Amino acid sequence: MRNVEDTYTNIPTIFEIKIREQGWIHDVNLHLSTECEPIPVEWKGYIRYRNGHRSSIFKLKYVFENALLNQHATFHYFINGTEHVCEPMVFNVYPFYEA
Repeated sequence: MRNVEDTYTNIPTIFEIKIREQGWIHDVNLHLSTECEPIPVEWKGYIRYRNGHRSSIFKLKYVFENALLNQHATFHYFINGTEHVCEPMVFNVYPFYEA
């Protein structure tokens, strides 16, 4: 598991993944510990590296409604029909507006 920056309520948190293009990338989803169902992640473009490799960029904006501790997020996607699961991200959600 890896830790990510803390997130906040009431403002969008951007989840992003770059996937190296080694075949047809499809069904990219984010699994959040706060949600029962996976959330589809949209393709936003690609980046080409000097060595000739290319990666697709997928992003999702998500707004947390409540403060939460020890949340988990994991990207799941398929390349040419083979499922890949990324290392889980662990984070906390803090109130954006402090009383």
